[in-house]
Amino acid sequence: MLLRANLLFGTALITLLAGACQGPAKRLNAPPQGVSNQPHPLQDDMTYMVDNAMLYDMSVVDIHFVPHTDEINSLGARRLNRYAEMLLQIGGTIHYDASPREDDELVQARIESVKTFLADAGVDMDKVTVESGMSRGRGVTAREHPALPPPDDGIPTQRIIHKNE
Repeated sequence: MLLRANLLFGTALITLLAGACQGPAKRLNAPPQGVSNQPHPLQDDMTYMVDNAMLYDMSVVDIHFVPHTDEINSLGARRLNRYAEMLLQIGGTIHYDASPREDDELVQARIESVKTFLADAGVDMDKVTVESGMSRGRGVTAREHPALPPPDDGIPTQRIIHKNE
């Protein structure tokens, strides 16, 4: 009986040690900040996809600023740095999509902060404008929103059907 218990314990110990000697698991996603020593193989492809989406959107919103101020936060700085790289080549219009609760003075101050940030990053502000308004992205119409019931007006509805419906 003692031999059997020792054999079982020894087998469990060897199995545990053999499993513990594995290398780190392959990373499936990017780190939240900075650079990884295990980049995903599709990272370069995804960068182009994100750049195209940003160029289509061309906007900043209130989450890119310190609340109740015109100071650009770290998220806004990352976004504007990327826009600066792209705008150096093509120019364009950045839209500040203000919250309806923001007063006009704060909106104008934030627009000026974005202009200053881009100018400091070396962007030719003769080729770039910053204005208040919604992004030029198409978005989703109420008719296409998957959480809303289709309207009963006889007009065909394009709905995204999820597998769990």
